[in-house]
Amino acid sequence: MTSPTTAAPLKVFVSYSHRDESHKDDLVVFLKALQNLGKVSIWQDRAIDAGSEWNAEILQALDSADIILLLITARFIGSDFCFSKEMNRALMHHEQQTARVMPIIMTPCAWQQMPFAKLQVLPTDGKPVTEWNSLDAGLDNVIQGITRVVNKLHSSPSPPDDGWGTPPTAATATVAADAGPAASPASAVTPAMDAASQRSPQGTMQTRLALFRLLSNLPGPTFDAIVYALNVPLSLLPPAAAAQGQRVPALLNWAESPVGCGLDELEAVVDAVINP
Repeated sequence: MTSPTTAAPLKVFVSYSHRDESHKDDLVVFLKALQNLGKVSIWQDRAIDAGSEWNAEILQALDSADIILLLITARFIGSDFCFSKEMNRALMHHEQQTARVMPIIMTPCAWQQMPFAKLQVLPTDGKPVTEWNSLDAGLDNVIQGITRVVNKLHSSPSPPDDGWGTPPTAATATVAADAGPAASPASAVTPAMDAASQRSPQGTMQTRLALFRLLSNLPGPTFDAIVYALNVPLSLLPPAAAAQGQRVPALLNWAESPVGCGLDELEAVVDAVINP
């Protein structure tokens, strides 16, 4: 008999290489305790129904997850889909604070230089699960770490809704207004906005404001052309019908995320589109 919690179960997405199916199955067995308590619901790609478009379903499930578990092995790191699509997309959600990403070191591998290495990994001290005295001991340590995060997320008050339908705050509007009149497409991007690596924090802020003013005043089709040229995941931007004041911050946040293009590349593409 389960003991349900008052909060809705957190959605847990398990990202793994299919060559590590046995490791995934072992982890899911241990996760079942949290699922039986009503604290989490577990999604893995084996849940995809026959005849479904598996790529779209995987990315949709990942985008809606509260917690994303990365089962790290040499095979995961070597998988183009796991590494380039699932991991990078997961890190973007983590940067935007829309999901908690938890790398789990399952087997010995060269993970310390990977993009996810900046996050707190499991098990303790990054000791691979398979190198513990027993597999169960390693997985139990992992589940303890996951449980702490799950309990913290369940006990934390829900943040205020700042979804796509929420207009920019008055403070944001004031900052944009104080920055001066909107720049014209021909003049907003200048050589002075190059070399982000040499910018001071104030210079980065000025660049963001200049791009915000410029992008906010572009026609919808021109903005869409920039999004297309940058190959921004459409699920991370408000729909085309949304106000430009909602789409522009989302694009800037993506550009500055770990998997985004960066402000320099964004500037270059904007300039190429509006000044062909």
